Amino acid sequence: MEIKERYKVNNYSVLSDNGWIPIKYCIKTEKIRKYLILFESSIEIECADDHKLMSIDNREVFAKDINIGDKIKSFDGYDIVFDVFDTEEEIEMYDLSLENHYLYYTNNILSHNSNTMANFAARQVLNGHNAVVLTLEMSQDAFAQRFDAIYSKLDINRIYLSTTYKNSLYRSLRELKAYENRGELFIKQYPTGDASVLDFRIYLRELVLRGINIDIVYVDYINLMKAAYKLDNNMYSAIKRISEELRALSFEFKCPFVSVSQLNREGFYTQFSEVDFNHVAESMGIPATADFMAILGTDENQMSYESEILYKITKSRIGGRVGHIERFYLDKRSLKMYDGSELDEWIEDATISGDDRTPSGENN
Repeated sequence: MEIKERYKVNNYSVLSDNGWIPIKYCIKTEKIRKYLILFESSIEIECADDHKLMSIDNREVFAKDINIGDKIKSFDGYDIVFDVFDTEEEIEMYDLSLENHYLYYTNNILSHNSNTMANFAARQVLNGHNAVVLTLEMSQDAFAQRFDAIYSKLDINRIYLSTTYKNSLYRSLRELKAYENRGELFIKQYPTGDASVLDFRIYLRELVLRGINIDIVYVDYINLMKAAYKLDNNMYSAIKRISEELRALSFEFKCPFVSVSQLNREGFYTQFSEVDFNHVAESMGIPATADFMAILGTDENQMSYESEILYKITKSRIGGRVGHIERFYLDKRSLKMYDGSELDEWIEDATISGDDRTPSGENN
């Protein structure tokens, strides 16, 4: 999505899964492909082909990848897709950027975006590493708010709304600041679809000149970048070139670069145990260039709780453990993710965030 104009919004809110949330910006996009989705309840949505919705099993689904019969989360629980039309029309569209939240109802249908890299970076800072987050999808403030919630374990939609929550947040951040051998976190925002490795290099060199040792760089995310040099319109070539440029930059700064992408239509409807790097959306150039790749998803047959995210290692240049499947546990309110060894901590922390720990299948 390329942004054409951004408008500051005051005194307006939008309904989300956690009540009414203030709107921060209204974004006008360049011309993009329009899809029309009809639901059995008679609701219809006009949206971009890459507009994300939430399925009933908590998967992100692009509008262009939705099929008839799919169950999509809505204000009333879920709605069933009656039909999907590619209008073949290219038009300017509008999107919303919210304060401290990333889910909202679009004509009663719930939309969502990713949280994984913030958790990875938060962990590495606690382990003494300097992490850099280069964001093309959201503002620096929005990313910083995620880290506030992850570190404090508080509901991201409430931590700024009352003195009690603010005091709890301040205590958590003071403890973090006093954390022995703590690393540093740097967040830099770039325009969506308008940044390349040339822009990244300038900022990273600035950090190096300030005496900061960069241990890892997160790019949110690779499909929103542009190639450093003009290419033809071939999607495979463009994304592969961007992947190669990022990999070269990692060698230049002697640290790993991490980014994310999406699955293609086939991947969304393939059993998680069968999904591999052949199901990456837009270009096989990403898995062809990456040194390590893991796919995140869900599988009801392997889940004990609803808020579980499975991950499978699908590529590793150093070998070993390819095909291995493990899991994360997600707190939907604080956005913090826990690994398989932290199940007890994940359950206990629900008393802080107010999240639920619903067993898989209980709401079916």
